[in-house]
Amino acid sequence: MSRRKITDNERKAHELLEHQVKLRTADLEDEIKQRKAAEKQRQHAASHDILTGLPNRSVFIELLNKAIAFNKRRPEFKFVIFCLDLDRFKMISENLGHHAGDP
Repeated sequence: MSRRKITDNERKAHELLEHQVKLRTADLEDEIKQRKAAEKQRQHAASHDILTGLPNRSVFIELLNKAIAFNKRRPEFKFVIFCLDLDRFKMISENLGHHAGDP
């Protein structure tokens, strides 16, 4: 086999390999995006009420702890907790189960 033919074959093999690497890289980037989106959905589901879509008790407690800690560092920072009682929400929660709403 001539030197020129060997060089051409090596170039073609290199181009093919580069093309395969680009395709695999694109596939991996798509997979990473899908995994990040799934993780974001899981985090949202874990921190929000299924029935209302509102942040749940764990988010409230986390934000409350942050507000208390911030108030300790900067006493001039004031905050208020406002509780709202929704009529019949407890009844809905009890009838549909606590997984459907947090009383």
